[in-house]
Amino acid sequence: MKVNANLSRMDLIWMNLYVAWRSPSNLSFVLFIWFGMSGMYFYRKGLSQSTSQTVAQLLHNAGIAVAAAVSMTLLTIILTILSSIKKAGVLGEHKYFLKENGLLKITEANETLVKWNSIKSIIKTNKFVLVQINWYLFHTNTG
Repeated sequence: MKVNANLSRMDLIWMNLYVAWRSPSNLSFVLFIWFGMSGMYFYRKGLSQSTSQTVAQLLHNAGIAVAAAVSMTLLTIILTILSSIKKAGVLGEHKYFLKENGLLKITEANETLVKWNSIKSIIKTNKFVLVQINWYLFHTNTG
């Protein structure tokens, strides 16, 4: 079976937005920032504050941590989009072949055979079929 896809920069933006909010590394980043900021705050101020002040500070720190994660995600997406070119095999035509020994992807720049046992998951959205290889690597097919 053969499937053709023509990936554009807009396709990459949508795919990256879909994946970013489901990535365990983003949750880890938010928790790291939140715990770090909260730890520094309580180290400097101590635990002598009222409960309402403590809760307010924890919520404030959580908001900053989420804002930092969103900013880093958007920066990563922008850099990915700016560095993606057709010659590197990211944009343009992608041909997918279902083979007995795996999924074969052919672009202008490369050929990749992903063995069936190395595919972590296959995700179908309204716009894409994402073949997840690991927590950050996906082969994308416009659906």
